Amino acid sequence: MKFFLHLALGLAVFAAFMMAVGYWIYSSYQRGVEASPFVQALVRIEKEGDAAKLTRALAQGLQQASAEEAELTVFWLEPRSHQGVIPALYFMGLYAEKAGWRDRALELVSAAALVGRVDAVRCGSPQAMQVVEELESRLELGRAFALLRQDPGRRSRLVKWALDYEETHRSRPRAAWVCGASPADPAAEAAWPSRRSEVRAEFERRFAT
Repeated sequence: MKFFLHLALGLAVFAAFMMAVGYWIYSSYQRGVEASPFVQALVRIEKEGDAAKLTRALAQGLQQASAEEAELTVFWLEPRSHQGVIPALYFMGLYAEKAGWRDRALELVSAAALVGRVDAVRCGSPQAMQVVEELESRLELGRAFALLRQDPGRRSRLVKWALDYEETHRSRPRAAWVCGASPADPAAEAAWPSRRSEVRAEFERRFAT
């Protein structure tokens, strides 16, 4: 009995310690965001409510952000990753790369490619997939996809990671950055579950091949 009591106490102490560490890390990042002129410039643009302007600022910022600023930007973007206002996942991947997190960057870019395509079929517009492909071209993601073509083992792992990620976040709202400001198409919404399955299967077969 004493062993189990000590074990339970030890686990409780460890859990409390990990919670404290997590809170300290979160607080450190939050303070960094509040002190960063780079991220605060993004905050001001976001408050203007112009998603296109914020997307352009994020793209331009890739050329000027330091590794530390890139790390803070990934943290700042994370709560926005599934709001659907901007292509946040793509930028999280690119800023993670700039921060020096190569593996994390490839995970996020792979997930962004899948989520973007799944979200596009929800729009009910044939132009939506073109929006995704044009964004990937502007962000020069062909280089990242080429890396995966050269490494089938890594590609297989990242495809699985992306599929699991998209499934975990399947209840996300309709993505305005892909669909535009038009209201949801009831027919497209009704067809989305089956189209989603088709896109996921196609992604598994053909992504970065």
